[in-house]
Amino acid sequence: MNPQKEHEARGSDGSVVPRRRAIWYLAGVAALLWLLATGRPPRATLFWIAAYNFGHIPLFGIMAVLLLETSRVLLRGSEMPDGNHYLVAFVVVAALSLLTEFVQIGVAGREAQARDAVNNMIGAGAFLALRAVWDRRRWQSGDELNRRLLFAAAVLVLLLAFFPMITLLWHYGMRAAAFPTLADFDASWQQPFISAPRVDREIVPAPPDWKGRAGRPVVRVTFSPRPWPGVVVREPYPDWSGYSVLRFQIFSGLDSSREIVLWIEDLPHNDLRSDRYEESFEIKPGVNDFTVAFQDLREAPAGREMQLDAVTFLMLFTRRPTDTFDLYFGDVWLE
Repeated sequence: MNPQKEHEARGSDGSVVPRRRAIWYLAGVAALLWLLATGRPPRATLFWIAAYNFGHIPLFGIMAVLLLETSRVLLRGSEMPDGNHYLVAFVVVAALSLLTEFVQIGVAGREAQARDAVNNMIGAGAFLALRAVWDRRRWQSGDELNRRLLFAAAVLVLLLAFFPMITLLWHYGMRAAAFPTLADFDASWQQPFISAPRVDREIVPAPPDWKGRAGRPVVRVTFSPRPWPGVVVREPYPDWSGYSVLRFQIFSGLDSSREIVLWIEDLPHNDLRSDRYEESFEIKPGVNDFTVAFQDLREAPAGREMQLDAVTFLMLFTRRPTDTFDLYFGDVWLE
């Protein structure tokens, strides 16, 4: 071997430095950054959005470990303590995290989020801690307790970071258990799937005149003169096959009738008004018990049948009220 090339290939301690490994580590970091830049949730559901967001934790965790090994290779033979390689990896990940969030500002379809940056740091810190746990060079024979404590701390941090995802899965499980009830507006499991644009809602006892439900919890929805106020059920249980009708109840304590519109979409919906189910219902004073035949749902989209095994959206709203009024909502269910 040429003496000059041999000298260049060796570190200051005379050992051969495996620089090719550093190239592979950096290629892995580049691949992870590419995945971050190009990856998109396959569907805009609560689950996939949450999974994508929390995917930052393992992605930046693996990136931190690759950068740790890169630092060890490139700075091998230097006077740097081994612990400083962990610091170098964490600092570089922090810089990359801030950079990736900064470049998303103003980019269509992307959004810079502090939550993502926090997840990035959690992933980097926890994965570096786990790497240190299994790094036998860092531990003496009497350090087993400290090693176990570090492992427990890293696992606890990861569990806490993923707790919102675990909670969301619980909500999905409760949604499945409640089926064929599609909407139970006063139930805690419903909360991730429900929103109330431009209305106020409050859980109250049902009015005394609501026979069969008096005193039980219902939701009082206050409509005011705003465009399209209503209650949205995002991601109702999707598979309605095997049932024949949809039912819902609304109580009105008003002296006159009001209009409520039911809006339902399925997965193939193309965002056109003609491609969904939309029907008006007259809310009379007292109890209103409505039934919607599935035949009407199937035939609602123009030029095709609605897929009742892939329902994605349900909304009850008023068009443009001229005054403020209250209605009481019971459940929405299938029979």
